[in-house]
Amino acid sequence: MEKIFFFLFMSFGVLSNDTPIEKTGPYETRLANIDGLKMAYQDIGNKKYPAVILIMGLGRQLIAWKDPIVKKLLKNNFRVIRFDNRDVGLSDRMLATNEHLAKHITPFYRLTGMGPAYFLKDMAYDVAGLMDHLKIKQAHLAGVSLGGMIAQEVAIRYPEKVISMSLIMTSSGDLTLAWPNFDIIKIAFMTPDLSGGVDSFVEYGTHFLNTIGSPIYSYDEKELKKDLIETYKRSHDWDGKHRQFLAAISSGPRIDNLKQVKIPTQIIHGLQDPLIPVEHGIQLAKVIPNSKLEIIQGMGHGFEKKVIVKLLDKMVPFFIEQNIKRVE
Repeated sequence: MEKIFFFLFMSFGVLSNDTPIEKTGPYETRLANIDGLKMAYQDIGNKKYPAVILIMGLGRQLIAWKDPIVKKLLKNNFRVIRFDNRDVGLSDRMLATNEHLAKHITPFYRLTGMGPAYFLKDMAYDVAGLMDHLKIKQAHLAGVSLGGMIAQEVAIRYPEKVISMSLIMTSSGDLTLAWPNFDIIKIAFMTPDLSGGVDSFVEYGTHFLNTIGSPIYSYDEKELKKDLIETYKRSHDWDGKHRQFLAAISSGPRIDNLKQVKIPTQIIHGLQDPLIPVEHGIQLAKVIPNSKLEIIQGMGHGFEKKVIVKLLDKMVPFFIEQNIKRVE
């Protein structure tokens, strides 16, 4: 019932920017109005500390940035922002019929419902707009998969807003590099049969995450099921995921622009990533001048517990180092 009232309020614009709309564990989700586009976000920690903005991947919600990641950053004196990208979670859906979103949608899609509804540059605009909304002048960016592509666009278009960035299991958008095999593509981008409701979603999600994940480390079965049930109950929308995917493949490669990026950059990639093969991370390290490549043995395209530990052991010291260099 609460979810029904929430979506009614969103439709009629009753909620203010600072109104809490849900709670995930101890963290409140609020709603920001980014030039007419409503974005769900969580602003966690001391506002005096340097901010880390966590940008999630294709079709994934802010809760996919697991609490151990948030807690580790908080423990090291960072302010943490995690949010739902447009078209997922509790943020606005980019439907051609949504008149209040006209300025955020391509004219062709608005008229025909075909082609890309928006591009990665528009998703980067959302991140910059959220920073302005929260009065954050500069931040560290951590982007995973599609989120890493969005982080690149932020660095290219709004370099003054970025202290440093950690690009995790992501790509420059160069489609000439290695692709995943057909079975991986099929399971990643298929529209699953959810006629069985939450049970179908859990079955699909378990199979999908285990398929693209680590060949060495496993998810805790009970925790994974709990996470998938929470994800389903919060929101599940395959049309939004497909619009995000179309935005990614329609935005073109960023290679030439990335060569001009001067922002300290860390690239973390799994050696056994089946969805975005490690060649993509290697290329990013060659293209971005001030970058460092960290290849993690045993990491696929997922956030298993042991992978999260290895990831944090790379990412957090990198952000701390960049803070120290700013002060020097």
